[in-house]
Amino acid sequence: MFRGGTLIDETSATDYDLFCYRSDVSEAAGKRKGTWSCLIRVDTAGARPVRWEMLANLRPGAGSAGPPHPARVNDAQSRATIAASEEQERRARALNAWLTVADRELKRLPDQLTDGIRDRSPGSRNAGGWKRRQRADSPDLGK
Repeated sequence: MFRGGTLIDETSATDYDLFCYRSDVSEAAGKRKGTWSCLIRVDTAGARPVRWEMLANLRPGAGSAGPPHPARVNDAQSRATIAASEEQERRARALNAWLTVADRELKRLPDQLTDGIRDRSPGSRNAGGWKRRQRADSPDLGK
């Protein structure tokens, strides 16, 4: 497969060219960097991304395939660009959905942490008992 090698796919009825693309990506305003890669299959029906698992169907063939037709190279590059854009949009939506849920959960966290506390008024320590004892012990209570 590397640089024009011939491979045989016994699960396919038609011949096709297989192109591999790799690109460095930056997400979350440059805070997360990685590599994105894809396989593009080009045949008489057109170009489309395929799963990496399809490589398991390939076995070595004899000889060299030679350079691919320029139209197929162009089709593969165009489809890889579209696939990269779709993947970027999918990842951005997933990150935004995660951030929305995380924001909602963080806003609810203070209430969840204090639900078991009976008296949450400022200055109180245990259900207001400290304030009641202070009033009962006060010397001016009888006046």
